[in-house]
Amino acid sequence: GQYERTNPTNILADPLRFVLQLRMYFEGAIEEFHCAPLLLVAVPFVFLRRMQRREQAWLLGNTAIYFCLAFLLLILLNPATDRQSRDLTKVFFTASHVILAMFLGYGLTLVGALLLTHYERSRPYALYGGAVAAAFALYYLVARLRDVYGDGKAGLLDPSLWVHGLREVLTKPFFTPPVYSIYAAIFVLLLALFLVALILVYRTRLKAGLILATFGLLPLYPLMSHWAENEQRGHLFGFWFGHDMFTPPFGLYPEMTRDAILFGGTDPGRFCPTYMIFCESFIKPKHRRDPKFDRRDVYIITQNALADGTYLNYIRAHYNRSAQQDPPFLRDMVLFLQNIALGKEEARKKFEGQPYRTSGLARIIGSLSRVVAPFDRLITSFGQAVENRRRRQGVYPPVEIATPTVADSQKAFQDYIVDAQRRLLHDSQFPNEPRQIRPGEQVSFTPDGRVSVSGQVAVMAINGLLTKVIFDKNPTNEFFVEESFPLEWMYPYLTPFGIIMKINRQPVPEMTEEILRRDHDFWTNFADRLCGDWITYETPVKEVCEFVERVYRRGDLTGYKGDPKFVRDNDAQKAFSKLRNSIAGMYAWRINESKNPAERARLIREADFAFKQAFAFCPYSPETVTRYVTMLATLPGRLDDALLLAETCRKFDEESLFTASLIDQLQRMQQGMATVAQMQTQISQVEQQYRTNPDNVQAAFNLASVYLQLQRTNEAFAILDQLIVRSNADASTLLSVANAYVGLGQYQRVEPALRRLTALAPDSPEVWYDLAGAQAILGMTNEAMGSLQRSLMLSNL
Repeated sequence: GQYERTNPTNILADPLRFVLQLRMYFEGAIEEFHCAPLLLVAVPFVFLRRMQRREQAWLLGNTAIYFCLAFLLLILLNPATDRQSRDLTKVFFTASHVILAMFLGYGLTLVGALLLTHYERSRPYALYGGAVAAAFALYYLVARLRDVYGDGKAGLLDPSLWVHGLREVLTKPFFTPPVYSIYAAIFVLLLALFLVALILVYRTRLKAGLILATFGLLPLYPLMSHWAENEQRGHLFGFWFGHDMFTPPFGLYPEMTRDAILFGGTDPGRFCPTYMIFCESFIKPKHRRDPKFDRRDVYIITQNALADGTYLNYIRAHYNRSAQQDPPFLRDMVLFLQNIALGKEEARKKFEGQPYRTSGLARIIGSLSRVVAPFDRLITSFGQAVENRRRRQGVYPPVEIATPTVADSQKAFQDYIVDAQRRLLHDSQFPNEPRQIRPGEQVSFTPDGRVSVSGQVAVMAINGLLTKVIFDKNPTNEFFVEESFPLEWMYPYLTPFGIIMKINRQPVPEMTEEILRRDHDFWTNFADRLCGDWITYETPVKEVCEFVERVYRRGDLTGYKGDPKFVRDNDAQKAFSKLRNSIAGMYAWRINESKNPAERARLIREADFAFKQAFAFCPYSPETVTRYVTMLATLPGRLDDALLLAETCRKFDEESLFTASLIDQLQRMQQGMATVAQMQTQISQVEQQYRTNPDNVQAAFNLASVYLQLQRTNEAFAILDQLIVRSNADASTLLSVANAYVGLGQYQRVEPALRRLTALAPDSPEVWYDLAGAQAILGMTNEAMGSLQRSLMLSNL
């Protein structure tokens, strides 16, 4: 199915990875509680030996639970430490934070009681502890100032960073997460300093009201730190995401056709339309935000789970009820218990239809299937009545659609295995040709020669085949898709449809000016709802990068034209960036496929505009950055823009190994371009040397080498081929030409060079052996056998 097996962290083989994961976990805990208050978590353990056995057991038991909920879970999840992985996995550690909050409360209680009952004796320790807490709070404040306002060069001890950051945050008090996180850090520092001041002022006795008030203010930190990014009042982004799929705004696209089939992909792309179909459509019109909205006619299917047989049963039960046969529940439970009584081996034989040996207990359990049959019929009839009532109420569309059968699913698996095997064999036999196995696709041969496939790419390829089955089996329905992973077969059929795309019944031959203009106008208007409609065709990438740094990283809304709530809503940023870069990715695919120069120019212009919008929506989206950078790197003169995008994304996610690798690749490409430019200036000189003395073998090799580095392979091959046919070519020259062609994988050119070499060195077994190898690769079996025999004969074997 769509789920991968657990891959725990191997602490012994890769301890550094586990250390980085621990750092990620504690950074998350510090983000939730602040590092200064977290020091109180250790206080209960200081008093552990003075506690009664029951309290000790309670504390140690909760500690053991904490280790399981934090560190054991961390090992099992084995998360990466980049921003995307942190956002996905931090919810799993909420339970461990409950234990931390409980221990923190215990620490506050014990410290407060100690200060009120034994103040003079505990005062020095409280003073030292308060000073340490203030030092931690100061460090955290400076670290936040560096993260928000630093340029990557300033250190923590740079006073200019402190002054600049505090001036910015105090003069620009915008309600944004970066600004309010600094306010929260300032608050904790002031609270720690206030506690130290109280202890310094009161030498003999501390007033209970003051210490309780100080401790009671601590919960304001998480409130101040996280309120900006968690408040949802007036956030309509989720509603727009779901509603506008069916009813695009601005009057540029028609409403989604009746009885359409919608492929949802991402998490919001599945939840939001599902909510609109099964919840919003059932609300009384006067209570709906859009009183006319009612799309119970739409068939919603996720493209990500079709390879899972259970999910196929699920959609058959919804939309193809006549093809889904529900097995009797109680009978299957009895058979399950019978299989346990039979034992694993005998149960396997029974399942495979082989003779098996039963037992008395298994026979007794099996006989119960007749006893439970009436109850099964009762349950089934009751469920059927409930389902019929709900279908009459319009929970599901009244007309069935064709969904993949079990045979269709098996065929999709088999077709993918055969295709993957073909591509794997190609890559094994022709290592110098472009790889056909896709990045991330895990395909290998098992020891018994079978093909093994795994991983997300393989699952999505099978999902793609099954979406094509649904598309072909329902020719009278129109199809729409909210893309999760790119499915290659869809691209020729796709056109923009508001925030999603339509899968046309026939391939679209060309992206016309009208199609692109409508999409451009729609997203220009839609961007005004989000971060403003200031991006145009002419907006430079540098301006977009400056915008995202100012608005998202520093929380500075000076001159901001969009909705401030969008800046505070990470989920909306990621969701709408994904929608926009999906359309841009479709344009990028057509750029590579188009043979029409005018269409290609239109597509480049529109894809550039769409990617700029997607990046402005969410500058830390790895998919948006990857797609945009990939396109820019192939366009003349846009490599600097690609590098600037990657470096800007890196500022939002310094832990991302992917972004670091991307920057490294782009920098190497820049260096290569500089080398090419330098060689372009030198090539005329090398060409002149070769024309002046064409018999100079070294000059010929120098020119061929320059041509190859400049990707002018035809000209390089022409020069090397001339060296082979020269009458004065010696054995050393021919051997050098043959080695050059081997390095390039040009075996069809290696064979003539080696054949000519055998004429000059007919008694060399090595030359004949090399010739046999080249002929074998080219499929010249008879000639290869003859050359091999000659080599063996000359070797006296």
